[in-house]
Amino acid sequence: MDFSERGEYLRKAVSILVELSAAHPNTPNYRHLLARCYRELRSDQSDPFVEPTSDPAARAVEILEQLVGDYPGVPEYRFDLSETYASLDRPRTPGAADSQNVERHMRAALRIMEELAAERPNVPDYVLSLARMYHQLDNVLRRAGRREEAEKSVRRAVTLQSSLTRRFPEVGPYAVGQALYQISLAELLFRQGRFKETRELLESSVTILEGKACQELEQGYILDLSERGNRLLSDVLRCLDERGLADDAAERANESRRSRRDWRGLP
Repeated sequence: MDFSERGEYLRKAVSILVELSAAHPNTPNYRHLLARCYRELRSDQSDPFVEPTSDPAARAVEILEQLVGDYPGVPEYRFDLSETYASLDRPRTPGAADSQNVERHMRAALRIMEELAAERPNVPDYVLSLARMYHQLDNVLRRAGRREEAEKSVRRAVTLQSSLTRRFPEVGPYAVGQALYQISLAELLFRQGRFKETRELLESSVTILEGKACQELEQGYILDLSERGNRLLSDVLRCLDERGLADDAAERANESRRSRRDWRGLP
């Protein structure tokens, strides 16, 4: 199913759910599904270079805020409100979104998800979303040049994701997330000349990506991440005058690139 077809189905679903919500105002599930469709519709708009005249995600937030107010004890409504806040104001073209609004919405999303994770620590999806949101906030803060705050945010993502991999070592996506966030933190530290910790993070990430849990996943992304980690590791090792090890890391990066091209059927 391509994006235009998916968008068409979402618009049809919205039309049906609008009618059902109006006909059954005391049935919250219709409004909940409607909000989720609005959120997906926003992310599915066919032309990524055209700003929408009205943002379906804003309508999703309005509905979910009402549901959370009406049913504060239902965690699913709070979870989806948090996820929708986190999806707001993503730039569709460079500079299209106001960074202060992006940060404001991200922090609103984090507040809700922090509460859910604290209330229900045995629900891994809350921790998983919380880690991803801290990584998103890290990217926002980096673009704003606020490196110290960015480092705190990405470290929080690493800590949360690492807690998942310790609890569920066989779950590949959790391991990949840990490797991704560690590489992201390493990139930040490398620019500050903090080579020792950078090396430790990258070596850990490379080991994770070579592990059994990750090898059972779709390999295109794993190879991309492996090349990224090994390439930076090679640079770090050269800075530490570990030239032999640097060459080894560079060769692993090149091998990941070749394997990725083979996997994608490229010449």
